[in-house]
Amino acid sequence: MTEQEEDLRHGRSESFGAADRVRRRGEYRRIQSRGMKVHSRRFLWMVHPSLVGADHARLGIVVTKKLGSAVRRNRIKRVMREVFRRHRELFPSASDVVAIAKHGLDVDALGFHDLVDEVRSAQSNLQRAARRAREAARTDAARTGAARTGAARTDAARTDVARTDASRTDASRTNAEASSPAATPSVSATTEGAGDHEAPASSDELVPRDEVDA
Repeated sequence: MTEQEEDLRHGRSESFGAADRVRRRGEYRRIQSRGMKVHSRRFLWMVHPSLVGADHARLGIVVTKKLGSAVRRNRIKRVMREVFRRHRELFPSASDVVAIAKHGLDVDALGFHDLVDEVRSAQSNLQRAARRAREAARTDAARTGAARTGAARTDAARTDVARTDASRTDASRTNAEASSPAATPSVSATTEGAGDHEAPASSDELVPRDEVDA
């Protein structure tokens, strides 16, 4: 029985669509900077909780130009994708896994069955790395939440203090204005035959005080 027939018998999917790939450069950077490392013979594996909330594994592959021409690099990627398609059970679920080809990898000697054996040997370490990555993500989320809560409380306290100070300042100004003697309006002199004139309005009446909300 061929491998393809065996895959069909066990219901394994050979598709490798967009939902199965780590595609964005930003995702690669985050996985490589925050993921858990696992070493195998030919590859360095970076494992990170799924960045898109998927319940299945996603695969990313990094092959540098130092490993040869585009044809040789594509062969490495093609073999890795084939392993992922046919043996998804070897990769941790709900995780993004990036396989980085090591320098010195013998492209000509890289075969499908050899790579399956290598991934199978690293499976337990990949699963362990996935658990550690999830625990680290939960810890980071808890710390971030605590920091945000603390910052919100500090901002609220500062706002309350500022409002209290402003209220006291306004109250002091009001008391000072109430205790000062009222200005007596002056009456301008009148000439004979002229009518009575009202005193000019005070400056406070001409220019209303605007309230500025700081």
